[in-house]
Amino acid sequence: YKLLEQYPETKDMIAHNEEEHEKVERYLVDLESIEPNEENWGKIIEATREAILHHVEQEENVLFPKSKDLIPKEQLANLGME
Repeated sequence: YKLLEQYPETKDMIAHNEEEHEKVERYLVDLESIEPNEENWGKIIEATREAILHHVEQEENVLFPKSKDLIPKEQLANLGME
């Protein structure tokens, strides 16, 4: 994400994705604080699932293809090695 923050075309996407990461982390903290038999547990599980699926879809269908257009191929290859 750090590399893509420098490109105007992806800067807002990165900020949005980081917000989504924080949202999922909050859901996970909420899940740790309640028992599976509590009323909100299923709702939090479903919200977590939806947030993760949305995030992955955005990365795979929008952000990653855009990054291939912006980042030189050699640099992309090096990222895979890090």
